[in-house]
Amino acid sequence: TVVAHWARFADQAACFRARMALLHRLQQNYPAYTRALSAATGEIFIEEVSRAWSTDPQRAAKVLAIHRQHCSSFLPIPVGSPSLALVAQSLMPKSNRKRNLAISACNGRI
Repeated sequence: TVVAHWARFADQAACFRARMALLHRLQQNYPAYTRALSAATGEIFIEEVSRAWSTDPQRAAKVLAIHRQHCSSFLPIPVGSPSLALVAQSLMPKSNRKRNLAISACNGRI
């Protein structure tokens, strides 16, 4: 039996901030994370993170299948709403907000 101590987060925003901080912290050791953090689409982000995030060689394909199956649940974005990129940037640590963050929608870019 392996006892694992999983991280716990107060909410999804805290989880997102922690994951982004981890990717930024590890990007010097994992070039795929650098490419992921500068990805123009969510699909590219998934492909790049998957190169180092998991030992499963099919991780990117599995995550992309889930992304494509459910991404329509988040659309359409109501007119006048902030873009997903702005929302995501607001969740990032202030030191990382200058980074150009683009998040993919079902049809490519937002």
